[in-house]
Amino acid sequence: AYLAKDALQDEDYQELGKLMNENHKLLQQIEVSSRELDFLVKLARDHGALGAKLTGGGLGGNIIALTPDRDLQDNVANAIEKEGFQTLKTVIGVRRSGE
Repeated sequence: AYLAKDALQDEDYQELGKLMNENHKLLQQIEVSSRELDFLVKLARDHGALGAKLTGGGLGGNIIALTPDRDLQDNVANAIEKEGFQTLKTVIGVRRSGE
């Protein structure tokens, strides 16, 4: 969690994505993922997400995918929606003064 926080603060999205992917692999190993979540995580990654992992309680639920620009976000969301799943697109971050 500290490494992810540091990557986010440093705006190192490649590293943050790598950490998310590693975390999802660990969640698979302790069997809190599901076939559907694994499918969605792979789908998000295959369509350009820098990282993706399950979130929430596992065994159903949700994934979060890291897509640092709008076009990439739309691409990943469209791929997921095409498979019949719902998406919620959001922007996380802080706008700094002068931007």
